[in-house]
Amino acid sequence: MVNAVEEGFLIDVLDEWRARILWAETGSTLTGSDLDDSAKRQLIPRFARVVAELVGCRWIELNQLRDGAPELVLLSGPVLQAVLDDPDSWVRRSDLRHRLIGLVTTDRWDQLVAETA
Repeated sequence: MVNAVEEGFLIDVLDEWRARILWAETGSTLTGSDLDDSAKRQLIPRFARVVAELVGCRWIELNQLRDGAPELVLLSGPVLQAVLDDPDSWVRRSDLRHRLIGLVTTDRWDQLVAETA
């Protein structure tokens, strides 16, 4: 949810999650994620389920800029699941062949936040 509120990318979720755990443990926000690519790959199924649940609750949406398309394409159904299952959506590659999948909150989430404020 933090990444969606910040309109971040799926590729940053795992490092952000790990960094926040380390911040809580060390009391310092100067500590970054210590996850290597192998550790990230092991976490993908767990986080893919969480993101799918958040989409199912209509709290977040995932989108992608497609080649030749002038606007972002909202991901859903089997395409969304394929993106969530693809390590290139979660792990940054040095050859830049990873996917940049955007995360954003929905109007439903914004309403829930406003109601609890």
